[in-house]
Amino acid sequence: MGYATATKETITIRALFGQWKSLGFGLLWSLNIIILFSSKLAAKDLSRFADFFNSALATGIVVTCAGLFAFTEFVRKGKPLDKPITPTDDGNLRLHRTLATISGVMLAACIICIGVQTQFCPSHALRLASGFITGIASALGCYAWLSILATRGWENVRLELLGSYLLGAILFCLSYVIPTIPLVVLMTALALLVAFMGKTLPIERSQASASPKPQTARRLSSRDIRAVVLSMLILSFIYGISGPMFLQSTEPLPFLENPENNQVLTVCLSVGIIFLQAKYRCERANPLMLIHICYLIDVTSAFLLPFAPDWYVSVFNVIVLTIFRISALLLLGLCVATQDARLRRRAMPIMISCVWIGLSLGIGLGHALYLNASDSADTSMSIILTIVYVVFAFTSIYTLAKNGSNAPAPAPEPTPAADKRDSHEIISQRYNLNPREEEIMALLIRGRTAKYIAEDLTLSINTVRSYTKSLYAKMNVHSKQELIDLAEAISNE
Repeated sequence: MGYATATKETITIRALFGQWKSLGFGLLWSLNIIILFSSKLAAKDLSRFADFFNSALATGIVVTCAGLFAFTEFVRKGKPLDKPITPTDDGNLRLHRTLATISGVMLAACIICIGVQTQFCPSHALRLASGFITGIASALGCYAWLSILATRGWENVRLELLGSYLLGAILFCLSYVIPTIPLVVLMTALALLVAFMGKTLPIERSQASASPKPQTARRLSSRDIRAVVLSMLILSFIYGISGPMFLQSTEPLPFLENPENNQVLTVCLSVGIIFLQAKYRCERANPLMLIHICYLIDVTSAFLLPFAPDWYVSVFNVIVLTIFRISALLLLGLCVATQDARLRRRAMPIMISCVWIGLSLGIGLGHALYLNASDSADTSMSIILTIVYVVFAFTSIYTLAKNGSNAPAPAPEPTPAADKRDSHEIISQRYNLNPREEEIMALLIRGRTAKYIAEDLTLSINTVRSYTKSLYAKMNVHSKQELIDLAEAISNE
């Protein structure tokens, strides 16, 4: 396992943005960031329009998420909406093609509505409609993009995700320079490009699957760590610079209103979570239960806001901000890790630490810059926080289901992990196994079933059985027990 040879990557435009489908979902993600955070997209004076738009946007996302969640729970009896992506899975290709196409078209329609609102000041109904359209597009887009992350693995979309955030940062900065109408036209064209890429997704996938080459599971490298920190820093910087983190209340709590105190509180919280995970092996816990708890706390606190006293506003902001951080921790720490990290669960604290470093640095820098800016929009940041969290929580319900609740508990390891990897490499070299056969052999030795291996490596069961037969033939064994006995004998040599 790990890197066979140290190869030097050439960073090109195609390598940066990856395949068409990754670029399409990346553009969609960037457009969603701008829709949520850009204060000058629709008009210069957002004192009243922002409240209408953000409320409609939050309502649209909540309604969409609630509908899809009810459909999954009661119609499909808890089964996830998508499956692992394999080259022969036509149903999955149709699913992601449909999601990308619908999201792009609806996002383009939403941007056109915003342009109409800016010029002709339509009624509240049109604003509400645009909010629903944006909410549905955001939910579909984030779900499709994050399911790609969860099923393909971080190492396959690392550069694409980084390019997406960079593109989002560039477009966000342009939104403060380019006049409103040209920007609306530009973003509409990009949204239509997303829809076009969704239409061409199966073609690109079929071309890539013409000569399939198995990808070996990798350990976390310094390149993975730098990419995670930089990606989260850029995303969090956009988030921090987009507006104030706290609502203005008549009786503010000084400690909670101070951004420096909040950053210290966040760092302490992150260190505590990482420590608890490392000490008590919390990665075995069901992440779905944690996300459901966070979702209920966040939504309940938001619904109580109109009826609560003034001092509750500050408490609400701290609740929402903390829930946002925890949701990012659960989502990125468990979904964005490499296949090797998902199998071994040993590099997870490193990945989570990188996520938290990027989050804290990006939000801190963005908020500091916002405080020093002269022209700031008067928007309700707590509503935007709730919007972002609802989308993250909804998408993580399905993207985390496979990696968390459906995976059996790891079997006890009689020997250290390093010795096991060494023995696996010795066996692979002795019997001339290819990387995929070595992966399957390692899982078989640990007692995994063919169904579990297929889910973990995103392969079909027939493909796993074919590799297993080839593996048995090369090693001259006839059962899993004989394979385990042979591996133990070699490790004891």
